[in-house]
Amino acid sequence: MGHVRNYSIGDAISCYMRMNGYNVLHPMGWDAFGMPAENAAIKNNSRPESVDLREYRGYARAAPAARLQL
Repeated sequence: MGHVRNYSIGDAISCYMRMNGYNVLHPMGWDAFGMPAENAAIKNNSRPESVDLREYRGYARAAPAARLQL
């Protein structure tokens, strides 16, 4: 839930700015080599890239339910 909270703040601001006529670039970062991915890879005896891809797919499916504008 922590990532959703952090991204929803910026998402709400960018949505507000879009509704007021601004062109908004609101990138989402997908980090394959961050510490959480590396720790999960070590724990599951896999590579950080595969952990990140699996998590990305799950997050991309969950984002519409959280109403994030990815």
